[in-house]
Amino acid sequence: CEDGFVVGFHVADVDDRRGILQRIAQRHGVDRRAFLDRDPDAIDITEAIVRRWPHLRIIDEAADNRTVDESAEAIAMLGRRVSRRAVLFVDSLQKVRLRWDAKNEPRNDKDRIDRVLRCLSSYARKGLTIIATCEVPRGYYGGPKKRRRFEGPSALAAFKASGDIEYALWTGLVLTRI
Repeated sequence: CEDGFVVGFHVADVDDRRGILQRIAQRHGVDRRAFLDRDPDAIDITEAIVRRWPHLRIIDEAADNRTVDESAEAIAMLGRRVSRRAVLFVDSLQKVRLRWDAKNEPRNDKDRIDRVLRCLSSYARKGLTIIATCEVPRGYYGGPKKRRRFEGPSALAAFKASGDIEYALWTGLVLTRI
């Protein structure tokens, strides 16, 4: 945002935009507790920060009733319109939805993820940079005394809808045109 990029956040596993705004506020020195308590000064500072970035969009999949492909199209189009590089952050890859009709629904989680990745790859080929995240189920994190390595099948588990409590945020992939 500071460099003038068009930046979109498509969030699928949170209820609102507050989580992203909170992180933006914290990054700029706003006290976390003040932000969470809706302290007027904290809110004013956060709003002033966000106003400096006219090309920032935070899309909540459920609240805005927008699928990840619709968000990708909107962010890519805004980037083209203002002649700026566009970046879309997708959180969380294992939760996002695409537009599909009832007869074309995915057969299982793997099919859904494959379709999402094909769709996002098509936008990356058109110039949109996509950074997709996913959460690692807590069962794969052993804590400081029992650190487990994230490799092989364990890392792939992050891309499934485990139903487990999710603990750590990891980058799943970065897609960009070469």
